[in-house]
Amino acid sequence: MSEEPTRVLPASSSRRPWIALALATACGFLLGALVVTTLGGATGATRTETQRITVPAATVTNGGTVITRTVVPPIVGEPLDVAKGRVERARFRLTVDSGGGLFGVRRDENWEVVAQRPGPGELLEQGSTVHVDIVRR
Repeated sequence: MSEEPTRVLPASSSRRPWIALALATACGFLLGALVVTTLGGATGATRTETQRITVPAATVTNGGTVITRTVVPPIVGEPLDVAKGRVERARFRLTVDSGGGLFGVRRDENWEVVAQRPGPGELLEQGSTVHVDIVRR
């Protein structure tokens, strides 16, 4: 009969100290990402306005078409992602006519609206297109 030699393993804390370091680093990174997302997520407040328009009953006819016109929001000076959100909430489409660089717009928040057509405050039919010019921020 032969006896197998007994193996003695070193204590787990001294065996692989890099595992504890990696776990601590990952936890710190996730905690930092959570804090940044929670505290730094919003850059500005969005204000929503509701406007009630009363249409006289005589304007609605059988088989008639109702055209809804909305005020164009002011978006000059805003980052492109904020401008897109405002235009979409007003039920318009946004088209970039000028700017965007050689490779186009890759991240909307890196571009700023410098001109818009039609101007803010004008009435347009919902579904119309608002044209903008952009530059890199």
